[in-house]
Amino acid sequence: FKKLRRKINENVIKFQTLYSILNDEIQARTTNARNSATDALLWLKRAFEFLSNFLHEFGIGDKTLADSVSKAYEQSLRKYHGILARSVFSFALRVVPNNTEFLRSLAIHSNDASENLFKQQIFKEMLDHSSSMSSVLQKITLFYSNHGLESTTIYFDFKMTLRTPMKRIQFGSRDLLANGGGCPVEVFCRLRPPKDNNNDQEIDNSSSSVKISSSTELTLYSSENAKNGQIRESHYEFTHILTDDVSQSAAFKELAIPLLDDLIQGKNSVLFTYGITGSGKTYTMMGPLNNPGLIPRSFDVIFNSIGSYLGKKNLLRSDRQNGYEIQSEAEILLERQRKEIPITKTNNNQRANTILPGLKFETRCS
Repeated sequence: FKKLRRKINENVIKFQTLYSILNDEIQARTTNARNSATDALLWLKRAFEFLSNFLHEFGIGDKTLADSVSKAYEQSLRKYHGILARSVFSFALRVVPNNTEFLRSLAIHSNDASENLFKQQIFKEMLDHSSSMSSVLQKITLFYSNHGLESTTIYFDFKMTLRTPMKRIQFGSRDLLANGGGCPVEVFCRLRPPKDNNNDQEIDNSSSSVKISSSTELTLYSSENAKNGQIRESHYEFTHILTDDVSQSAAFKELAIPLLDDLIQGKNSVLFTYGITGSGKTYTMMGPLNNPGLIPRSFDVIFNSIGSYLGKKNLLRSDRQNGYEIQSEAEILLERQRKEIPITKTNNNQRANTILPGLKFETRCS
């Protein structure tokens, strides 16, 4: 809404309809520009498609609320989301209320939610709203399709995935606020140097189609399937971008050290790589022997850091009173020596002596 409102405020008289806004950006060839109203309306349309599908599925009255939300997502937003965004949606689906709780929240009086007449009225209104929304969305979709504006770019802006208000939660050393201030899932992008396909040598990337707009934003340029000679831009946002000159050591400090600190303190942490073949996943995680990656360096840190957290080794042994005695390693070793080596004590001339069988004294002179 903010992007559309910003565009309308540029010329309130000129931009009185959505079509006028889109036509203006088509003529100016700015439909693929950053923060364009065309892109904003595209995602707004997809969001309303999800809402329309949900109203239709639930309005039929034969599904649970969670099933209706899940099916609506499959029909609309899922194909535009990456694997992590889909995982976040699956997690959010677990907290969806049941039908009774949802209908009770729509009723003026909680007792009305259990009446069949109320349910029938709610379902009818949902189907009516869904039908009205679908007719408008179909016109917008047709306009986008005719002008080649329907983008199939997968959405990777994970900072926008969690919308449910949540309390402040401690996610290890990276304390984030899930309500607009961040997400417990952090996504980093590491770029590898471009290589020549013929000789596998690194080449100059001055003409690369990848542009680092900031430390958190990446822009891809592609002319494939673009109409009228336009260059298509795709924008992706990450927690942080590691450029192709970042060393293995620097990547380890950025990606793994905070998680290892949490792990040693008993907190759960997960780190994994995701990308196509040849993108550098194995190099980042394992690395060569002379320049190890995240996993070898992580093991080195763990085994050199857990000494102070290890407890003494003890053994529980039953005693004669049907109880258990806790013995340390030193005590167990001494008891074993007593059993294996018979030791006798004598008391001659008021002086105690310890005798070990087979022990003799010899005098050696040099």
